[in-house]
Amino acid sequence: MKQVLSLGAGVFFNQIGFFVLAIVMNLSLRYYGNSLDISIFGVFSLIYVFATMPFLGLAQGIQPIIGYNLGAKKYQRVFISLKKSLIFSICIGFAIFLVIICFPTDVLRLFTKEPMILNEGIFPLRTAMLITPLIGIQILGYFFFLAINQPFKSLFISLSRQAIFTLMFVIIFPPFIGKIGVWVVYPVADIFSVGIAFIMTKQEINKIKEKNILMGLLMESKQKELIVMHINLTI
Repeated sequence: MKQVLSLGAGVFFNQIGFFVLAIVMNLSLRYYGNSLDISIFGVFSLIYVFATMPFLGLAQGIQPIIGYNLGAKKYQRVFISLKKSLIFSICIGFAIFLVIICFPTDVLRLFTKEPMILNEGIFPLRTAMLITPLIGIQILGYFFFLAINQPFKSLFISLSRQAIFTLMFVIIFPPFIGKIGVWVVYPVADIFSVGIAFIMTKQEINKIKEKNILMGLLMESKQKELIVMHINLTI
């Protein structure tokens, strides 16, 4: 039960963080902007949910593959799976990024028909989604640590964006640059959270590689011992 709770804590606190973030963003836009900005944030939140769905699907799909192969000590498969998922997530993110940058009005129109939101929502949408090509790295890192049974690292990666960097920057930026600062918070927080997820995942991969090398040396040593024993028995 303890292990189940620890593995599920990341998802639980992630939802709490998203809820708290929504409240803080609404209060910030109410203070530095107006009701239209709050409406734009509501539409953006829906767009963001749909934009991250492919990354979540990819990460959830690779989670059991990594967990199984790590348990079976087939480390090379873990590396290959993670590498391919990383490349695929960047490609998906870049495609979503191009659609949002090139056709922001059409994207907004999928969720609202309000003319004022369609006109004023272009800049916030483009600004907030600037790091879309890379956000899959953070999501993959979160599920990678879940797969290898390290829930606390997974929890930290999950909270790094919503409960740490975003909340920190939404307090710092708006007093200096107004409501624009609320939207700038998203790409800046994404850069930091993606960087942390990448570094932590890279460090863990290096540890696994070292373990793989040690196992290879151990197997080679055992094979040599068996060969020597076979020669001695033959003599």
